[in-house]
Amino acid sequence: PYTKIAWLETALESTRILKRKHFEGTALGNLSLAYAKLGNTTKAIQYNEQALRIFREVGDRRQEGVALDNLGLNYSDMKDFNKAVRLHTQALEISREVTSQRDEGNALGNLGSVYYALGDISKAISFYEQQLVIVREMGDLRSEGGTLGNLGNTYYKLKNLIKANSFYEKQLAIAYKIGDQVSAGNAYTNMALAHKALGKPAKAKNLWQQALKIYQTIESPVAERVQGWLDELEESE
Repeated sequence: PYTKIAWLETALESTRILKRKHFEGTALGNLSLAYAKLGNTTKAIQYNEQALRIFREVGDRRQEGVALDNLGLNYSDMKDFNKAVRLHTQALEISREVTSQRDEGNALGNLGSVYYALGDISKAISFYEQQLVIVREMGDLRSEGGTLGNLGNTYYKLKNLIKANSFYEKQLAIAYKIGDQVSAGNAYTNMALAHKALGKPAKAKNLWQQALKIYQTIESPVAERVQGWLDELEESE
């Protein structure tokens, strides 16, 4: 990761030497994403704010919206959810102004996640449902699977386990269709939690076993947690 950052910093310097403002904004945005992945949210925000200033200066509304949406993610990482809501809302307005469906879908999903974190589940559902319409229109199966999983989580939070499970089942079907093992593992895991809460431990055990196989295959650290749940189930039998 640090090698990538060094390369991105060199690219940024080149854009400044060449006085290519638009490319400078892109380089700043890429650096922000790299620092966010490293967990250095403060640096991510600094670079994102610089990118935002440049895109406003050059009049690129679409990239302005993307920078605002990314800043919203940064502030969510900082647990400043109210600021995140404001930023994602601005991003959403711009995405609709410039008619960018992908950006609109991203902003809607991010707003759903922020409201979920704030405990406003009805608002979270509303935004996820709007996102689902858009990603289906685009034919973006990967995003559709993720949105279905998020909707499952919202209904699980509401203790509507049957409805939650129906969303997880749809997520799983898409995961197999596109070969997304992480999403398949997540769907199996969440379905197992729902069945356990419904008082169906045998079904939960079967689903966790399938999740465990996937997580072990892809060497995911989640495998350890799933194994723990399985061990607890076996002890209670």
